Formats: sequence, C-alpha cells, structure tokens
Amino acid sequence: MKKSGSRTFACSKTAIQGLVLLALFAICVSAAPHVAQGCPMCEVAVDGAKDQLGRGLNVSIGFLMSMPFLLVGSVGGWLFYMKRRERGRPSLLRVLRTQKEEVS
Repeated sequence: MKKSGSRTFACSKTAIQGLVLLALFAICVSAAPHVAQGCPMCEVAVDGAKDQLGRGLNVSIGFLMSMPFLLVGSVGGWLFYMKRRERGRPSLLRVLRTQKEEVS
C-alpha cells in the first residue's frame, strides 16, 4: 500500500491493467461508428441486392467472413483428431518404463 498524504491507496497491477483495458475498449467502441461507415458505393450495391452486382458482393462478403472460421475450425479439428488418436497409444514414458522393467 502506498500512502499519499492522509489517503491510503491500494492498487494492484491487475487492477490498473483492467482499467487501462477498459479505457481502450471504451475508446474503440466510441470510435467504431465513425470508422465503420464504409464507402457509399458499397452501400448502394448492398441495397440493390436483387441485381447481379449486389448478389456478387454479398457472396464475396460471405466468402471472406467464412474463411477465418474455416481455418480455425480446420486447425481445431486436426488437433482434436490428433489428441483422440493419441489417446489409444501408450505414452513414450510408459513404453520406456515397461522396457526397463522387462530388462531388469
């Protein structure tokens, strides 16, 4: 605890980090509407989604949005598969112990 005059302050490092993170989050959220306005041509194209240009724009946005999920899902699925596959196999340490016991 630090004393400053007649007041006593108890601030931990995590509390200060939390306040800084909260302040950054508040700044980002308040600036988001101004930053995310987009160009007027995209707005016109999306409004007229019945024509071919609007549909193409919507399909490309869906494709771009799905790629991160596809990549993360693929890596996660691969890790899950490798972990499940490894579950049936004995660990290297267990194999070495049994070989050492057999030799003794």
